[in-house]
Amino acid sequence: MSHGIVHTTFYFAVGQELVGSLPSLTSNFPFLTSVNLSFTRFRGTLPMDYSRLENLELQYNQITGAIHFGFFANAPSLRQLNIGSNIIVGTIPSDVGMASNMQYLYIFENLLGGQLPLSIY
Repeated sequence: MSHGIVHTTFYFAVGQELVGSLPSLTSNFPFLTSVNLSFTRFRGTLPMDYSRLENLELQYNQITGAIHFGFFANAPSLRQLNIGSNIIVGTIPSDVGMASNMQYLYIFENLLGGQLPLSIY
């Protein structure tokens, strides 16, 4: 018996025409490692608790705001982040290099500016 804890590790809802703010999935699903909410219609900012995932795909939504400093520092397991084609502004935080397991970072078609942080090399 799980006593209320759900052992879901993957959550995919690609193209489901969901609306509203991005849900805080990781508090309800403590074993979650991979989330794909691409091609939905979620809006709002990138939740900090998503940084504990291994795979996060949020491309083609209406995510706004900046990538907060500390997101990558708190993401030791993050291997893939796809936040392409959203409305993300600002610069890539300098802590991006702290996501030591990062293999793929997709940030295309956003409103990001500035130089790539040295920590990414």
